[in-house]
Amino acid sequence: MKRLVILLLVLLLSSAAARAQCEGPPPEAQLPPMPQWARHRLHGHGGPVVSVAYSPGGGHLSFGTRTGVLKMFNLQPVETRATLLNAAGWLAYSIFSFPEGYSSLITLSPVGTASVYFADDLERQQWTDGIGTIASLSTDCRYMATTFGDFNVQVWKMTHLVFAYHDTAMPKPPNGLSGNVASLSFNNNGDRLAYAANITAPSQGGMLLVWDRYTGKLLTTIAFGAGVGQVQYSDDGKLFAAAGGNADGGGLVTVYDGASNAPLPSPSGLKAPALCVAFSENNKMLAVGSADGLVTVWDVPTGKLLMQLPGHVGPVRTITFSNDTRDVASGSDDGTVIIWKVADALAGQKN
Repeated sequence: MKRLVILLLVLLLSSAAARAQCEGPPPEAQLPPMPQWARHRLHGHGGPVVSVAYSPGGGHLSFGTRTGVLKMFNLQPVETRATLLNAAGWLAYSIFSFPEGYSSLITLSPVGTASVYFADDLERQQWTDGIGTIASLSTDCRYMATTFGDFNVQVWKMTHLVFAYHDTAMPKPPNGLSGNVASLSFNNNGDRLAYAANITAPSQGGMLLVWDRYTGKLLTTIAFGAGVGQVQYSDDGKLFAAAGGNADGGGLVTVYDGASNAPLPSPSGLKAPALCVAFSENNKMLAVGSADGLVTVWDVPTGKLLMQLPGHVGPVRTITFSNDTRDVASGSDDGTVIIWKVADALAGQKN
């Protein structure tokens, strides 16, 4: 029975929800009323939302769907700026410009094509096929790690002259480990690369693997519940967190010290598997998205719950803080992105 629960949890954490793929997100009429503390709800995007990112200046919000739709919104006022098809699942903004003088948006399509767009108008500048569908961009935007979901992880060097050229093939894990990679994350200076992996042999369960990116040495492995969906370093690399689930079906989120890899005070009591995490820029808060559609925000130093934000009607698979940490944007299988007024909610709790 336990093995069956673990298998079901891994399928939820690392693969698309079949119902969401077949039926798509609910129409606007079926969405619940605008949730409390929601600043905006963006909807009608043609598929489950799997990635969301604020532009470096904070004036735009872009996201990608499982069906490859890439949308960019102006935030003041809120309006669609651009829409592209077959463009993006994973995406990230680059502060290292392509070409020099322009901020850029880097995307991976559902078939593994990496593209660079001008962030202002989504004009595509360069592209490379066969890169991967899962990625992490280093904080300085000079390296990108990619995979198609297996342990064949590649590191690419980014320049404004050539979008990406191959830099390193990461070693395969030792001891006969096999399974799938659900998430990658660089630390702040790009010398450590963490994998969130769901292991199928020699045993089953979630595992975090932290590598020295330059030497290819595996620094540590950390068993992580029955399955893991994401690993994420903080912007300064001092912390990292992982989201997943336990064999009993509950959620598991653990915060670790970025230097020693030791666990720190962490969230607890999640009733559904956690699928995604994000640190605020000052490392004081951690936002978590869960399979039951709930967004929660936690105090990082103590691991205590600060707020619960119900509003999605499908699993929350991507989450991020705004640049000023006042808002959190979450994307869901229900096809919506909700921008939450986290700072206002905290102030409201104190009054």
